[in-house]
Amino acid sequence: MYSLFKTYVLLFLLQFFVFSGFAGRRDRLAGGAHRNKRVKDGGADYTMPEISTKFRGEWVLDNPNVGVGAMQLQLMPNDQVVWFDTTSLGPSARKLDPPGNCPPNPDMNNKPDCFAHALAYNWKTGTSRTIVLSGEPWCSSGNLWPNGNLVATGGTFTGVKAVRMLPKDDLKANFIEKRNVLADYRWYASNQVLEDGSAVLVGGRDAFSIEVVPPSLNFQPKKIDFPFLKETCTPPQGAKQIHREQLIPLCLLTSRRQYIPFRQ
Repeated sequence: MYSLFKTYVLLFLLQFFVFSGFAGRRDRLAGGAHRNKRVKDGGADYTMPEISTKFRGEWVLDNPNVGVGAMQLQLMPNDQVVWFDTTSLGPSARKLDPPGNCPPNPDMNNKPDCFAHALAYNWKTGTSRTIVLSGEPWCSSGNLWPNGNLVATGGTFTGVKAVRMLPKDDLKANFIEKRNVLADYRWYASNQVLEDGSAVLVGGRDAFSIEVVPPSLNFQPKKIDFPFLKETCTPPQGAKQIHREQLIPLCLLTSRRQYIPFRQ
């Protein structure tokens, strides 16, 4: 009997705290007595009333054709949108600027390549410029450095162990590339940014490892074996197999712990 009475008391207390917390949250959302006094414009604690509208948004064609496909795209802190595409599957629909700019393409037997495979688009003005990119970035991964520079890691062919960086503050810059500097093949890998600005590179096709790349082009590569990637690889590693479950791993960093969920 005492045990049953104790259970009822605990349930009552639990119900009290739950409803008290809900009421407090509702009071804060409504801008009541517990509202954050430092927030007067309804900022992070959602104290302003919701906006009611029937407008569902719409797509607007900003530019019919800039000439380069967006295999990967990054909105930069300087209002530029940078994207790039493969370099080994032939010409794009746009030539490099200025006319006659035809650097050798290492993934096309070093033949002169006059076509753009990367560009920077100004979303405010609708103008764009071409960017020189070499070393195949197909299915590479990337992130922003703390200073806003864009870095792309890995790819395939000559770019599979490459790191390429585009400076944010130089609006005429091309990608600066260093090849064969990563510790493992990073084709279909993932990047997870850490608190110090470094990035953990996770996996890639036939790459059952991780490595940490600092926000710099000068570093010593170090591979860390990660058997979990191989154990969850479906189908198993073998000739002419496509490793579907192990490509572009999902990464989540929280409370200084790295979570990498996989489905078996």
